[in-house]
Amino acid sequence: MSYIGKSPRTVHPKAGKVLLARDLVSSSTANVTWTHGTGDVVFDSTYIAYEIVSLNFEPVTDEKLLQIQWDTSGATSYAQNHTSAGWRCLNRWDGGTQNVENDISMNSHNSTDGQNIIRSSEGSYAGYYGYSFFTLFNPSNTTYTKIFMNDLLTSDTGNNTYAQSYSINGYSGGYVHTTSALTTIRLSCNSGNIDQGEFHLYGIKDDF
Repeated sequence: MSYIGKSPRTVHPKAGKVLLARDLVSSSTANVTWTHGTGDVVFDSTYIAYEIVSLNFEPVTDEKLLQIQWDTSGATSYAQNHTSAGWRCLNRWDGGTQNVENDISMNSHNSTDGQNIIRSSEGSYAGYYGYSFFTLFNPSNTTYTKIFMNDLLTSDTGNNTYAQSYSINGYSGGYVHTTSALTTIRLSCNSGNIDQGEFHLYGIKDDF
């Protein structure tokens, strides 16, 4: 694990956020994983929610998505069932297409696959990246299922030309079906590896 700038445990003075981990990927990497008790990472009642900020995401292979998976203590399959719904608004560079629509890539139905959090981005076309702000609420709670929501922004081109380039803003939310505590989180591509990106894990306190 590598850190950029300030070390973890940095408190954001206004938002009540504590930086728990910051990972930089600069070459082909299978995943970024955070587990309770590893380094400064804690998934317990210390924090009421966790925010994952993903910056400058780019896959090795074009049109692949960044996804998130989670699991309970002692489990390593990352196959907890979840259900979600998403939508997106998009605008093409030349004004040829503007839509607000259901985003099926962000929808899941009692799925054990990863939850997509950044839409397709380009691995071979320079300057095209994806970003997301993902929030997971109270993952250590053992009474309720685990609610999450995500906000993404990506630049995308279908044929490597500016005229066919899109700005895409998307929103999604859902829940993980288990009432067991979640103790590990993994980020990866839905196929292939992550080529580059910065991934920040924050704990959000309730004592604002």
